[in-house]
Amino acid sequence: MSHSELLCFCGSGKKYFQCHTKFEGMQEPSDRDLHNVDQYVPQERVCYAPDFLRKCNGKIIRSHTIQKKGSLSFIADNGHVIGVKFGDKYNNHIRFDKIGINKASTFYGFCQHHDKAIFKPIEDVDFIASPMQCFLMCFRALCFELYKSRGAVINNDYRDLCCRGQHYREQLTIHENVRRYNAETKSKIHDLEILKRWMDSSISKGVIPKNFAFTVIEYNEQSPFHVSAVISPEYDFEGRQLLELSDLSSFSDRVMISTIPLERKKGCMVLGWNSSFCGASESFVNSFVDQTKLLGFDVLLQSSIILAENIYLNPSWWESLGSHRDVLNDMLEHNIQDYGLNSLKDIQSSGLFDSTEFRFQSFGGG
Repeated sequence: MSHSELLCFCGSGKKYFQCHTKFEGMQEPSDRDLHNVDQYVPQERVCYAPDFLRKCNGKIIRSHTIQKKGSLSFIADNGHVIGVKFGDKYNNHIRFDKIGINKASTFYGFCQHHDKAIFKPIEDVDFIASPMQCFLMCFRALCFELYKSRGAVINNDYRDLCCRGQHYREQLTIHENVRRYNAETKSKIHDLEILKRWMDSSISKGVIPKNFAFTVIEYNEQSPFHVSAVISPEYDFEGRQLLELSDLSSFSDRVMISTIPLERKKGCMVLGWNSSFCGASESFVNSFVDQTKLLGFDVLLQSSIILAENIYLNPSWWESLGSHRDVLNDMLEHNIQDYGLNSLKDIQSSGLFDSTEFRFQSFGGG
């Protein structure tokens, strides 16, 4: 049977010759055409405070997932940091570049009232890695990841624009790729919403859930980077697979990661997870700690670049790296595009942080 008689791949219920065949005769979109159409489904700006507290006061603001007055200001030069920048949406080039700290790590996720009220224990007092402080850092990372994921569903208008000037096979490939990507994104959103409901109930009660486990990695020097993210522990640092992410019907475990400076030019990384799930997160964190003991600070930096987009670096330190910059840029682009998480096992020591000393503390878990 000719493909013209087949049902159209877009799901309209019409045959192809009655539907997407018209795109074959259209002119291919220019870069300007692609730039002028929203690639992603627009999302409403809402406050991510738990429903129990949802009496918002004031407009939705740009909330920092990484503290501006502490973390970002410590690594900024002239009000700028180095962060991940994506090229034009039709280009897909990823690189490290300068970003102003007013925009770095921000998202429209909280009203002014709740941004201050919920995170007061980590914004207004010294960070001592108390369970509540670590929980709130993880909660903020989770809210940002959920916000970002909800805004990453590809718009049908953009998909159809890409189909212009393409024949049946090319259009079919575009639709299949978009369908697969959107299914993976919606599965991730579902998993993050489960985690958020778990954390919401504790935020509203002001208590730490018994199944909240976390590890604090403290280091004896000020870090040249800060990160806040939620990652899927698909592989550990030995290359062992911990999760099967291709199974979109099952819940996938998550690890929340955040860094923050401490007094006396020290710093720490917090890794938090729900210990009642499948155990992949705990296995990943244990592997993370073991590898840090073996290779040092490079593990914290390189794994953050591989696993997270919401990472920011000190510009002067970045410029001082020389040829190491190319290595980190390649690591960034390869792994964000290809999800090569199994390359964690390839992390090597650069010798840049040989003098760093660590202290490890773990709470909860198995």
